[in-house]
Amino acid sequence: MRNFRTAIRNFALVDYTNLSILSIIFIFYLFSFGRSPHKITVPIILLGLYLFIFVLSWFRSKIKPSKLKNLIYLLYPVVFMFCLFETFFMILPYFNELRYDEILTNIDFNMFGVNPTVWIETWINPILTDFFYLLYSFYFPLPLFIIIWLLRKSMFKELEEAILMFLFTYYGAYIIYFFIPAEGPRFFLAELQNIPLDGWIISQPIRNLINFMEP
Repeated sequence: MRNFRTAIRNFALVDYTNLSILSIIFIFYLFSFGRSPHKITVPIILLGLYLFIFVLSWFRSKIKPSKLKNLIYLLYPVVFMFCLFETFFMILPYFNELRYDEILTNIDFNMFGVNPTVWIETWINPILTDFFYLLYSFYFPLPLFIIIWLLRKSMFKELEEAILMFLFTYYGAYIIYFFIPAEGPRFFLAELQNIPLDGWIISQPIRNLINFMEP
């Protein structure tokens, strides 16, 4: 009990943010409970993440400022977010069975007069495909580059603000996706897409890596 109180006293804003998103996801799980085949797995994982937050908070309070403590501070939100993300496939399909691809596609078409992903096929060539796949691959590690740079500069106030900003952005997007899920034009407009996004060298390895990691 004493360790529990110690952990709470040492909660950072990141901890409160993670506890909040965990509570929201748990509520989503309760709404999906009747249809979900993962009735036991999900609460076990969420409970583990709750305990993870308390253990990390207690551990941070026990160690003096050091490179190890900074590394923990850096890796904790990343590990937590990925673990939380891996529960969504067990909750979202049973929380909201609808898909809003048709509505979103119609909004695009009404705005532009075309389906953008179909129209842009006129610009496709292997060099551009490789180039844009390379740029897209930086989407995943880019937040870590910023956080590591701030950590190396010992800009700890800015580091905490950056981590909170990333978490609010990701968590906000996740919550919206629970209410407005969509597969995207890659799947919904597959019959209209005539030109494959094939590059010369790097497109396929990057695509395989993304397909492997995203599910």
